[in-house]
Amino acid sequence: MKRGCTASDVASSTPRSSDFASMGHYHTPMAVPIFIGGAPRSGTTLLLRMLGRHPEVAAIYESKVGPLLVDWLEALLDPADPEGPWASRLSEYFTREDLYRSFGGGLRALFDGWASGQGRARWVEKTPRNTILLPELFALMPDLRFVHVIRDGRDVATSMPKLRSTPQTIPECARLWRRYVRCGRGAASARPGQCLEVRYEDLVLRTEPTLHGVCAFLDLDYEPAMADLEGLKVSLFVENWGEAASPETPLGRWRRVPEFPREEFQRAAGDLLVELGYEAGPDW
Repeated sequence: MKRGCTASDVASSTPRSSDFASMGHYHTPMAVPIFIGGAPRSGTTLLLRMLGRHPEVAAIYESKVGPLLVDWLEALLDPADPEGPWASRLSEYFTREDLYRSFGGGLRALFDGWASGQGRARWVEKTPRNTILLPELFALMPDLRFVHVIRDGRDVATSMPKLRSTPQTIPECARLWRRYVRCGRGAASARPGQCLEVRYEDLVLRTEPTLHGVCAFLDLDYEPAMADLEGLKVSLFVENWGEAASPETPLGRWRRVPEFPREEFQRAAGDLLVELGYEAGPDW
């Protein structure tokens, strides 16, 4: 006796993509979602905390849910492993776009509900890996706004080894920084009106005008409290760099590293330093 039923047995009851698209949503979304990304140690936490001081914005620190959801959906849709632990017949009923939009709506409802509970009208989520999965994030939430934080790769490579989840040598960190920046810029070029590039150095040295630009991009009124670096110094700089310091301390940290491997960094990511304007040429 045949156990269960096959896809052909239920073909007549399978919803078409057009049916799925017309089902509508039970959740009425909040305003446009905001995501922050950038290579690890690029200043994404600083921008998140600045935006979190806005009275309309709830800050979500590294939920990692977006990247995890993307990994799960891609596993479900992987035809190369039909007997794998995540094997599914969903692709026989729904298109990839249907699935991404539906699960993205669920994730959005989750974050909207949390923000509403905080008395905020919007939310911002930051996870560094958002940067290398930007096309998939747009598939989840096509109207999102993305802010890509970029920092001098030499300072990033100097700081990254403090994390257990990142490479532990400066050349390896340089290659990872290059990958993140290239991925973020490449994906953003396809949606220029929905992506904004912000330099970490501008957040620290030209805080107020930089935040004015970020707020304009996100359709937010500027709030002076966002630019209070003194208020952020204890909670941010001591936590992230392990020392009580002025906000300028993290800039140019690579110059204070004895025998910084310049040639190795140049081979790994020197071209990107020049492209981003951190150096005028390869000889620095």
